[in-house]
Amino acid sequence: MNLINILYEPYVIILFISLIITIFAYFIIKNNTNEEDQKNKVNLPKTLLITFLVSFILLNVLKYAISYMNKNGFFQKGGVDVKEHLTTVADDVDFDIIEN
Repeated sequence: MNLINILYEPYVIILFISLIITIFAYFIIKNNTNEEDQKNKVNLPKTLLITFLVSFILLNVLKYAISYMNKNGFFQKGGVDVKEHLTTVADDVDFDIIEN
C-alpha cells in the first residue's frame, strides 16, 4: 500500500485531528496556568489523555453518523433528479461552443 493512500484513510485523518486538538489543549492549559495554579497543580498528562480520547471517539462517531446519513439519503431530500430531465440524442453528442 502506498503512503499517500494510507494518509488519506479516514482513521489516520481522525488521528491527526485528535493530536492537533490535544496540542491546542496543551498550549491553552500551559498559558492559563499561573503561580496560584502551581500550588493546585492540574494533572496535565491525564487531562491531555482524556482530551485525546474524547476527541478521537467523537470524531469517529461523527464519521459513522455522516456515512450512515449518506447511505440512507438523508442529505438528498428534496431537489430534482437530473437524470429524468436529460434527453439523450445519441451515445456521444459533442458540442462546440465556438460553432454556430
